[in-house]
Amino acid sequence: LPPYSPELNPVEHVWEYLRENAFKNFSLNSLDEVVDILSDGLNFLSNQPEIVRSMTNFDWLNTLCLTCN
Repeated sequence: LPPYSPELNPVEHVWEYLRENAFKNFSLNSLDEVVDILSDGLNFLSNQPEIVRSMTNFDWLNTLCLTCN
């Protein structure tokens, strides 16, 4: 496998979304702040399935999941 292949690991798109949206343009002073912001971002995404689906809905993955059932 290539060293960086986000198409093979869909959660990479979720982390990218969090980096670009939840952690954008400010510095953090403590690990507690990181945890709070990460929790807020993940809670937001858990209520937005269409956003998560758009980042992780690859045709090849759907096909693979169907063949595993």
